[in-house]
Amino acid sequence: MERQAVEFERKKAELALYKAQINPHFLFNSLNTLYAMVLTGSAQVEDAFTQFIGLMKYMYANNTKDKIPVCTEVDYIRQYIGLQKYRIPRDFQIHFSYHHDETDQMGIVPMILITFVENVFKHGVSSQHAGEAFVDIRMEKGELLFSTRNPLLNHHRSNSSKGIGIENCRKRLDLLYPGRYTLMIGAEGEEYVVTLSLDLK
Repeated sequence: MERQAVEFERKKAELALYKAQINPHFLFNSLNTLYAMVLTGSAQVEDAFTQFIGLMKYMYANNTKDKIPVCTEVDYIRQYIGLQKYRIPRDFQIHFSYHHDETDQMGIVPMILITFVENVFKHGVSSQHAGEAFVDIRMEKGELLFSTRNPLLNHHRSNSSKGIGIENCRKRLDLLYPGRYTLMIGAEGEEYVVTLSLDLK
């Protein structure tokens, strides 16, 4: 029993570390977006601040919870995408879709998906080229099906699945959902694709 208790505490500490690495990155990106809007005198800055406040409320309300409903996590991702749209070129389109059955009330670990969405904006959006990206979430019979697709830019080709954020997500999934997920990341033609299947039953 003592050995199990030590192992449990070790995993808790490890998860806390991975979670702590997510929040500063999100805040840095979001504040940069708002700062740029203020500097350029954007007429949408008030709406952007409202969305940012909503995201912050989500983080403070759910950051310490073990699980939240899938639909709540999806709302957070939707708001995050809405905020990021303010900083990307107008000729770049982000398509978000969410399809679900009644199992979208099942619990999921907060912020387990956001790094993959952040990567779409960090690595898949170019200020020099038009394009489009896709974020699709499906919840069917207790299984979460999550995918992103975005243009495969040159700086993404050599190291497409080994970034710190991605490895962080892999480790969290290993600790929280061992044997219950499938994660595939890589290039498909001229696109960078992430697909995650997660059994929440």
